[in-house]
Amino acid sequence: MFKEAFSISTKQEVMIENKLCKIRRIKINNFEKVETTQGKYKIVVRMYPFKENRSKIFIDDSELTRIIKHLNPIDNCPDGRYDYLKDLITIKIGKSGKYKMLIKDDNNRSIEKVGELEIHNYGYDKEKQEYFLESIETFVHLISNASHIRSQKALFVSKKLFVAVDEILRCGVDPNTKTKYISKWTSYYGLQASNSVVVTMPKCTIVPDLYLDIDDIFDVVRQDYKKGCNAYSDKTDKFQYDITEEVKRSIKTCPFDGSGIVDIDMAEKWAEDLGLDYVPGSFQIRLCGVKGCLFVMPIKDFVNKISKTGRIKDIDGNIQDYDNGDFNVILTESMFKYKKFYNEKDKIAQWKREFHKPVYGYERTFNICSFASKPENLKDELLTAYQPLQTLDELLCMGREEQLQRLDSLCGRTVDIVKSMHSDISSFLKYIGVDEDEEVGKESVKPYYRALAVNHSLCNDKYIRMKMERTLKTIKEKTYVGKLYMNGNYTVVGSDPYALLQHAFGLKVTGLLDRDEVYSDYWNKRNIHTINIWRNPHIFREHWIGKCIYNNDTSEWFKYLNANIIVSIWDTNLLRCNSADTDGDTLACVKNDILEGEVRKLLDAGKARTIYPDLICDRDDNFDNVAEVCITDTEAIIESEIRGFDNDIGQVINKISELWGEKQNETTQKYIKILSVVGSLVIDFVKTGVKVPIPKYITDYIRQNNIMKLRFMMYLPNNKKERIKEEKARLIYDRAKVRAEKKNETFTEEFESRFSDRECTLNIIMEYMKDKLDNLDITINAPEFKYQSLIKSRDLNLDKKTQYVQVRELFKGYVKEQKSISDERKKEENKYAKVNEEYNMIYKAFYDKCRSELLCVTNEKGTVCTKSMVLDCCIVCCYTEFKEENYSHFDLLWNLFPEELVKRAAGKDIMQRIKKTEDEFVKFLEKKRESSNKRYDSLKKARKNKIKCLECKGSIPENFNIYKSDITEIKHRIPTSIDGYIGARKVYFSYLVAYKRLESMNKPLNIPCTENSKNDVTFSCIGQVSGLSRKNIEKAVKTLQEQGIIKYHSRNGYKNCELLFVPKENSINELYYNGLNYMRAFNVMNRHLSR
Repeated sequence: MFKEAFSISTKQEVMIENKLCKIRRIKINNFEKVETTQGKYKIVVRMYPFKENRSKIFIDDSELTRIIKHLNPIDNCPDGRYDYLKDLITIKIGKSGKYKMLIKDDNNRSIEKVGELEIHNYGYDKEKQEYFLESIETFVHLISNASHIRSQKALFVSKKLFVAVDEILRCGVDPNTKTKYISKWTSYYGLQASNSVVVTMPKCTIVPDLYLDIDDIFDVVRQDYKKGCNAYSDKTDKFQYDITEEVKRSIKTCPFDGSGIVDIDMAEKWAEDLGLDYVPGSFQIRLCGVKGCLFVMPIKDFVNKISKTGRIKDIDGNIQDYDNGDFNVILTESMFKYKKFYNEKDKIAQWKREFHKPVYGYERTFNICSFASKPENLKDELLTAYQPLQTLDELLCMGREEQLQRLDSLCGRTVDIVKSMHSDISSFLKYIGVDEDEEVGKESVKPYYRALAVNHSLCNDKYIRMKMERTLKTIKEKTYVGKLYMNGNYTVVGSDPYALLQHAFGLKVTGLLDRDEVYSDYWNKRNIHTINIWRNPHIFREHWIGKCIYNNDTSEWFKYLNANIIVSIWDTNLLRCNSADTDGDTLACVKNDILEGEVRKLLDAGKARTIYPDLICDRDDNFDNVAEVCITDTEAIIESEIRGFDNDIGQVINKISELWGEKQNETTQKYIKILSVVGSLVIDFVKTGVKVPIPKYITDYIRQNNIMKLRFMMYLPNNKKERIKEEKARLIYDRAKVRAEKKNETFTEEFESRFSDRECTLNIIMEYMKDKLDNLDITINAPEFKYQSLIKSRDLNLDKKTQYVQVRELFKGYVKEQKSISDERKKEENKYAKVNEEYNMIYKAFYDKCRSELLCVTNEKGTVCTKSMVLDCCIVCCYTEFKEENYSHFDLLWNLFPEELVKRAAGKDIMQRIKKTEDEFVKFLEKKRESSNKRYDSLKKARKNKIKCLECKGSIPENFNIYKSDITEIKHRIPTSIDGYIGARKVYFSYLVAYKRLESMNKPLNIPCTENSKNDVTFSCIGQVSGLSRKNIEKAVKTLQEQGIIKYHSRNGYKNCELLFVPKENSINELYYNGLNYMRAFNVMNRHLSR
C-alpha cells in the first residue's frame, strides 16, 4: 500500500491562510504497558468509538501535513470540510513522568522499541453488545520542536511513513551526524511543523553574518557550574550566578540575527500568492533548514544607486550576481540552521541541491508563516501587560494627592473605555474588535458578537447578555492586573536593513540609524519624536526610549517597511529586550509621557542598565565538556524533551513579581537580574537543552522573608482557584466577625490572606481600578429581542416532523458530548500547558463533526433536508427543549452555524411575515417551552433519588469503567453453587460501582452505608437500582460477609463497607461502561448479572 500511495500522489499546495487539518490527540495518561518478551514491554493506547470524537483536534496546515498528505493521500484525505490525517498524532504530555515510558519504566525495564507505541482500535458489535479489536496501528516519535516543548506535546507519525518523512525533513543531512546540543537539532528539524502557506519559490543566496563590537555599560550575570558539578551532573540545581554591576565593556553583537532581505518584486508576487491587497513590510519564513524574517527592500535601486554592482560573495566564497538573476532573496548565515549539520565544503550548494531534489515524489516548498500588518490596520491602542508597569516600582511613590493625579492620567482613559463599554453597544463592539463600518474577520471575533453588530436587539437575548457580562467582567479583571489602554501597538522589529544591504554588497556599513534611533512610519506620521519601547516577557526594567527618525534617506529606503519598527545596529537595545532577535519578534511601542519620564529617571540614575548574560553555553572552553549524540538517537531526543517539558516560565515570572512587590534593596535587585537570565534560558531551552531551575537560595529568601504573591495577582487567570479560596475564606471570616459583634464578644482573630497588600505599583493600580469599575453594570438600551425572528419556517407542526425528531436527538447528544469535553478540559487545566489553546482546536473538530452529521438528516420521504431547515430545527430545539437557566446548548448552536446565524440576525435569509401567522407561531413555541419546563420540574424531583455521597461538589471526577472482566471475576468469585448467588452478585456489584465512583473522585474507598441516612448507599438505594427486596439484600450481605468479599465497619454511629475483593483491571478487552453517571453504571448488573 505504501508504494502504491507514492505512485498515485501528486504535489499539493495550500494557497489559503490558516487552513486546518484534523489529527488524533492522545493523552499520555492513556498509555498502557503491555508485557512482551524477555522482561520488556510495549506502549499500547486503546481507542474505543466513544473516545474517538473527543480525541480529534485541529492543527494548522504546515509543510509537515502537506508531506504526509502527499505520501499517503488515501488515508490522509478530506473528512467533511477538512483533511483528516490518520498518519499523524499528537501526544499531550504535560509534566507527567509517563513520557519516560517510551524509553524505560520506573523499574528500569526497557521498552521493546524506543519511541514507539501502538494504537489498538476497537469496534462495537451491537448484537453481542461488546467491543472487539478492529485494527492495530504503530506510530513512532517524530518531532517536538521549540513550540511543542512549550506546549508540552510531541508529534508521532505512522511507522510506515517515518522513513520517507524523516528523509524529506532532514533535507540531505546525514542521519549519522553528531551534535553536542540535540535540542537545537530537534528545534530545526521540526521547523516544518509550523503553520505556513506555500508561496512562489524565490532565488536565494546566503551571506555571512555581520558582527559588531559595541561599547556600553552592563550589569553582567555570569553563569557557572557549582563546585563539584559539570555538564554530566545529575543535580538539578547545579548552576551558580554571579553579578558584576556597571561594567563598561565591548560586546560582540549580531544585529541581523535571523533576518534577511526580499526584493520588492518578489514580495509583490508573494502578496499576490497570499491574496493580499497590500505588500507586507516583512515575511516570517519556515522551510527545510531555514528560519527567519525577510524585510522588503528595493535591491535593484540599491544596486543602481549605491553599490553600483550586483555582485556579492556568499558564505561558500562564491560570487552571486543580482544583475544576472542569481538571487532576489538574501538570507543571512544565522537563518541557515542546517549549515553546521551539512558535511560538504560548499554548504549552500549542498543545501540547494538537496532542497530542490524530489524525495518520494515530494518537492519541498518555500513557506510563509506570518507577515506584517497592513499599515491601516495597525492599532492605535494597546493593552499593556502588567510587567512593564511592575518594574517601574517608584512610579506611584508620592503623596496621595499627587498619586491620584498620576493615576487619573495613567488609568483615566482605561476607566472611560470600560465605562463606555457598559453603556454603549458600539463602544463595546469596538473594543472587542468589531468595527461596525467595516467587514469583520471571521476568526477574530465570536459569531454572536458579529451578529450583535448587525442586530443590537440581541443584547437582550439571555445567552448573548450572559456572554457580554462575562466579557465585561474579564475586561475589568484585566485592568485590575495593570492591563491599561495606552497609545501604541505591537510591531515586528527589524535591524536597519539598509545596513544589511551595505554588508551584503561589501560596502562600509553605516546604516541609516544611529544609537537609540528607530524608524517607524506609524509614529512619524503622527509627528511623535520619542517612544517608550519594551518586549514581552518584560522582567527587569527592559524599557528604553527610541528616537523616531524621519529624513530623505529613511523615506526612500524604508518606504516598504511602513508597519514595522526598525532599530539601529549601533546599540545594545535588542539585547536589552531579553535578547530579542529579528526573526519575527515584536516590540511594544508606546507614547505615554508619564511612563517615558519614569524610564528616563531610571536610565539616568543607572538603575536600568542592559543585563549581559555570560552563559556557559556561549563559552568555547565549556563546549568541549558536552558529549556528542547522533541526531537520530531517539532516546537522547526524548530525554532532552523531558527536560524541556519540566521548564516553566510562569514559575519564574511569579517569583520575579513577588520580589518586585517588596521594597527594593540590593538583594532583591540582584535576584531579579539573575531570574531575568534564568527566564531567558527557560524560554530558549533549545539553546542548551538543559533544564534551568530557579536557584534554591532565591526561593529560600522568598520563603524566609514570607514574601507572598501580591494582591493584584489574584486576578491573573492562573490564580483563579486561589482567588476563589481567598474570597470564600474572607466571607467565612467576615461572618464570624459579625456574629461576634452581635453577641458583644471580643473578636481578636486576624485574617490570614494568601496575598500581600504591600503598597506597590500594581496593588495601587488595582485598588484604583476596583474603586472606579467594580460596581459597573450593563446599562445599554436596546430593542426587545424575539428569537422567533431567527427562524425561517412557520410550520406549526414542525416538532412532529421526522427531521425535527432526528435533529433534536442528535442535538441533545451533542450537548452531552460537549459537556464531557468541557469536563476533560477542566481536569487538565492544571496538568498541562496551553490547555485552552488545545481545547479550542478540539472543540473545532467536534463542531465540524456535529455539523456534518446534522446536514445529513433526512425528512419523512428520505430526502436530505436543506441547511435552512436543519438550522430552524436546531433553533427551535435550543429555545424550547432545554433548561432556560443553562446555556451550553447555545454554545453548541452558535458554533455549529456561526455564519448562518449572523445572516439571520441581519434579517437576511428571512422572509416578511403576516401578523396572524407570526402570532400563531409564537403561541406554538410558548406552548412547547411550557411543556419543557414541566418536564424539567419532574426531572428535578427525580434527582432527589441520587446518592449524595457519590455526588461531586468540587472538581470534576475522572470517568470510571466497568469491564467485561469485572463481570467475569464476580461470577467466578460468587458461583452459581452459592444459594442466592444472583442477589449476592447484584449487591456486590452495587458496592463495586460505588467504590469505582469514589475512586474517580479521589475519595476514601470505604463506602458510606449508614442505614436511614439520606446520603449513603443504603439497602433502600441498593433495592432501587437492583430490584431486590430488603430480605434478599440482607441475605446477600450475609453471604458476601461469609465469603470474605465485604466487611462492615462502624464508628460513632456511622457505618461503611470495605471491599475485600476488587476485580483486577489487567484484561482490558471489552468495555461495558465508561463515564461519570453511576446511575447508568448500575444498569450493567441488570443486563449481565440477572441470571
